[in-house]
Amino acid sequence: MRSRGTINALLKGHVEIKNQVDVYYLEEHVDSFTYTLDHWLWTPSVLSELLTQSGFMVEGIYKHNLTEIESAIADDFKVIFMATAI
Repeated sequence: MRSRGTINALLKGHVEIKNQVDVYYLEEHVDSFTYTLDHWLWTPSVLSELLTQSGFMVEGIYKHNLTEIESAIADDFKVIFMATAI
């Protein structure tokens, strides 16, 4: 089992995206604004570890595909976890 400090380090997958938007209508600048998106990145390995530490056994990680069950691979961005409470 990893120490709490190691787990906290794994959870720091954070991306902050700052945007500046300028709105034009018929070549006239009519508005501008900024906004920030905060995005937290959770890798499947971190989520698996959190499930295990919370008393679950991870049966598998699968592609997000409702028509067939297929194991997920590294470049799948939508996944489903199958886990059993122990």
